[in-house]
Amino acid sequence: MKSLSRKTFWQHTLSAAILTSSLLSIGGFASAADMTAIPPVDSTDLPTVVPGKHEIAESAFAKLDKGQKGFISEEDVQVLPNFDRLFQRVDADHDGKLTRKEFKVAWYVYTANADAKTRVN
Repeated sequence: MKSLSRKTFWQHTLSAAILTSSLLSIGGFASAADMTAIPPVDSTDLPTVVPGKHEIAESAFAKLDKGQKGFISEEDVQVLPNFDRLFQRVDADHDGKLTRKEFKVAWYVYTANADAKTRVN
């Protein structure tokens, strides 16, 4: 195999660098200066991901706990059909919040009609 001279090597390297730079600028990638113009995203504005009844309680809790507050509010569970009455029954201290432990109980009851083989608690 023929080896490249130093001059040829650097010409190939320079050509690759120019090509890469051109592709990046054509692709519309933002520079560091452009990134400061992007406003921060408020996590409460993100769409709610609705957990499926086949999920374990921990996974469902993580999806419903907007902002990672450490509890589930009545507002958080509005995406779950017929969960409101169950929420009221399981909320032991009636503070309008379900702790992780309270939510696990509620989730178990809520998903009781789910296929037991697909749900692991």
